This record gives sequence, structure tokens and C-alpha cells, in this order.
Amino acid sequence: PVVSNYINQMNSTTIATDYEQKISHLSEEQENAMIKQAQDYNESLIGTGSITDPFSESNENQTEDDVYNNLLKIDDTGMMGYIDIPKLDVVIPVYHGTSEEVLKKGVGHMEGSALPIGGVGNRSFLLAHTGMNTSRMFSDLTGLSEGDLFYIRVLNMSLTYCVCEIQTLLPEEADHLYPDDNRDLISLVTCTPYGVNTHRLIVTEVRVSAADVKKVDVPVTTADWNGSVWMRAYMN
Repeated sequence: PVVSNYINQMNSTTIATDYEQKISHLSEEQENAMIKQAQDYNESLIGTGSITDPFSESNENQTEDDVYNNLLKIDDTGMMGYIDIPKLDVVIPVYHGTSEEVLKKGVGHMEGSALPIGGVGNRSFLLAHTGMNTSRMFSDLTGLSEGDLFYIRVLNMSLTYCVCEIQTLLPEEADHLYPDDNRDLISLVTCTPYGVNTHRLIVTEVRVSAADVKKVDVPVTTADWNGSVWMRAYMN
């Protein structure tokens, strides 16, 4: 498991670096158009109700939505960005949808929730597995506490969020999580407890500004996309 985790984390960091290189070739006009399309998608979700628990659904029922899959698309991998959680020392790519194929390689964005581009009134749901033999994914999500910071990179936007709520709910209870008209939220979701998976661990973060980060009692570190502290420890 240690070797598998190390190799997977190296791969995820490489994916993040490749993503940075690809978005560097986008023109300002291209990026603005992509952001506008994503904003329009998020606005179309207003008043559509809650989302359903994807871990309880059969992946066979998932359909291909070409409009959704082309939003924030920079290549054919389905990657829309990546997340960095300094406290857990993980960098993980984020892909469209929550199919089993997606969740085997990274974090899935739940279609029907807001795309993670920021904006008051939006709530994005990002899902990943726990307890995979080949990678950590969200296995360490239980290590997060209120006040911890989380970063997401989408196109040339780097957005900072702070953990504000941690919940353990039954799947049917998780179905009733709604956006907040006054806050910009992202919820990280995984199954719990490990090996049983009867509940959902939901770690919700609220968008914060640079001024707000200074008030948070958590060390703010600069991400190292060439390798994490955890990875370098095993390399040495």
C-alpha cells in the first residue's frame, strides 16, 4: 500500500503539472468563454432541488451528457481541475461525473451540483473513494477539522476554502443538502465507516478571501507541484 500510494500520488502530481501547462496555452478570450459557460450552467441549477446520493445509484443508469462533459474541458481526459489539501498532503485531479471509472482515478464532480468555479449561492459536491488499495483518495478525510484549508485549481483560478462543517449522515439524509444563498460552498464526500460504507462523511468548506485566511489558525503553505512532503520522505 505504501508503494502504491506513493506511485499514485506521483502520478496525480504529474497530472496537475500537465494541467497547468495546458491551461497556460489558453487565450484570455478562450478562458473567459469557458468560465461564462460554466456560470450559465450553475445558474441553470438554481431551484432544481437537491441532488441524489451517487454511491447508492447504479452506474449503469448514468447517461452521457455532452453539454455537461464539455464544460471546463481542456482535453479528452475529462479533467476539470485539481484539488490540494495541504493538511492531508494530497493533490488529486477532479473529473466530470461520478462513474466507477472516474472514481478509480480521481475525484468525481457530481453532475447536477454547481461546477467548482466559485460564486455565492453555489455548492459543489466532489466525491472520492476511501480505502482503495491503489491510492489514498479521500481515505484521510477524517483527519480534517474545522478551520483547515482546501484549495481547488480550475483553469487559471485558484480558489481557497476553509472547512466549516463536518457531518456523518445516512445516504437519504445526505440527499437533503442544499446550496446556501449567502455562501460559496464545496462539499467533499466519501463513504464511511471504512469497509462498511453505510454512511457518508461530508466535509463542507466555505470560500474565503486572502484576508480571511490570515484569521484562520492554520499554517498556510505554498503548494509544491513537483512533489509533496509525504512523497519526498519516502524518496529519501
